[in-house]
Amino acid sequence: LASMILTRVLDVRANLAAWRDAAALVNERCSLLAIMTWRELTDRYAGQALGAAWAVISPLLMMATYMLAFGVIFRGRIGPVDNGTEYVAFMLAGLVPWMAMQDCVSRATGAITGHANLVKQVVFPNELLPLRVALSSMSILLIGLIVTIPLAITSGAWHPFGLLVLLPIAIASFV
Repeated sequence: LASMILTRVLDVRANLAAWRDAAALVNERCSLLAIMTWRELTDRYAGQALGAAWAVISPLLMMATYMLAFGVIFRGRIGPVDNGTEYVAFMLAGLVPWMAMQDCVSRATGAITGHANLVKQVVFPNELLPLRVALSSMSILLIGLIVTIPLAITSGAWHPFGLLVLLPIAIASFV
């Protein structure tokens, strides 16, 4: 039984067919997915004082807290010539994907059960429910990258290969 399951999981043709089917579904239902993702972002902060602006403010506050704590108060440094910005860029390079993944995983667990009315409809593509949560969590990742990349560039703690080749692969892997 274990070898049969392992054979199915490692079957390259079946995995490529699944990716192709998922890409076709996303391509076919792109407008629905965009609307659902936007609603996920706005409904999450509905009733808050600043509304959907919290989607931007919340990750910025979290990053500012970590930057203050580890860059200023604890004075984290990578080397003797680091004035703190290199350490903060290094720290944010790990913290930002963690924040986005934590948000995505914690909210994706209830993505299907929270929308039982949609799941019960035969014509609704259920695969879009977890994907809209992942795409709405991308806002945290993108806001974090907007802060982290310029900080890494100004501190000299970046490499063009990592930014141009590895970063798109990491973002695709996140989704």
